[in-house]
Amino acid sequence: MGTGCRKGRVAGLFRGLFWVKYSRRLMVVTVAVFATVIVAYLLRSDQLAVGDSTTVVPPTLQTEPPAKEWDTDPADKDAPEELVVHRPSERDIPDDILVTIEFPSGQLVDVVLHHFWPDEPPIKYNPRLVDMYNDLVVLAESGNGASARYLNQALRGCRNAFRDKPSKDAAIARLRSAGEITYPDGAEFPNQHVPVGRDIGEFIEVIEERFTNCEGVSDEQIAYAEYWRDEAIKAGDFLATRDYAAEIGVHTEAGFQIQKKLWDQGHISAVNGLGIAYRHGVPGENSGQPDYLKSYAYGYATFKLFEATARGSISPNTRNRLRSIEESLSNRGSYLTPQEQQAAIELAAEILEENKNCCLGVWNR
Repeated sequence: MGTGCRKGRVAGLFRGLFWVKYSRRLMVVTVAVFATVIVAYLLRSDQLAVGDSTTVVPPTLQTEPPAKEWDTDPADKDAPEELVVHRPSERDIPDDILVTIEFPSGQLVDVVLHHFWPDEPPIKYNPRLVDMYNDLVVLAESGNGASARYLNQALRGCRNAFRDKPSKDAAIARLRSAGEITYPDGAEFPNQHVPVGRDIGEFIEVIEERFTNCEGVSDEQIAYAEYWRDEAIKAGDFLATRDYAAEIGVHTEAGFQIQKKLWDQGHISAVNGLGIAYRHGVPGENSGQPDYLKSYAYGYATFKLFEATARGSISPNTRNRLRSIEESLSNRGSYLTPQEQQAAIELAAEILEENKNCCLGVWNR
């Protein structure tokens, strides 16, 4: 049967260009097939330095808070369990799948693929952020990482939104007359012309949607977007932590340490992140120079894991992703001799076999 060992069952747990939405169903993050995901106490034992926000009091709306969708205060420790929605109810994918990964040498490594479902704010969605804001603040301040993450994403999105009707109408008029997509001052995107072949109507729809989302949100509240990111990370929210690592760069020292922590917890996406980090060069290792052998090893482990999760899939996106990983491996392998590639493949087997928490991820059947 080979030398592989069966690993124990795992327990645990891009922002889009225009908007990241919360819904009752699985939160979909558009940039990676490895939209992987959450360990509740990931960073509590050794928290990252993301700024001292313990004395900061976030702003609240100057209006009466909306009626709650619950009868119990969300900060109440005795709140009924059903208020905390960890997973949607509709499922067509089993939580755990045992797979055997075979390596060219014949070595077999058994891993449990634990399908992860992200935590979501335990609150009824409303397209108007102002109508959820105070409740989300209460939840986030009581340690709900998903609520803090949602505040961060929503408030960052509002930086790109026209929040008063005259400005919104002027932007739409400019779009219709000159084909120019404009953003408010302080936005994260530059003004640009509508790409050739694209329908102006879809951009008008985005402007209107942003306006609905962000009307009434203040500059002061938007300024706290990063505060809520830090709170989400402190609460151990995987998505906030992973996205922060991507934002600062997985090859930076802080980004690399985050990826290591995530992989220690068994998150599949971190394997790919570590491979990218070694390709760029990791501070304090190999004199900061690219380590193509380790990069290939983590890349190969990524390939074998994705191959395992994609078994039986007929999705074109899945096949394209697999092909993309193979192309990346080929590029990394071009820096190695055949002997070094073999050593990297052997290291890939060790990487998977030695992680007793492997593997948490998201995949399609």
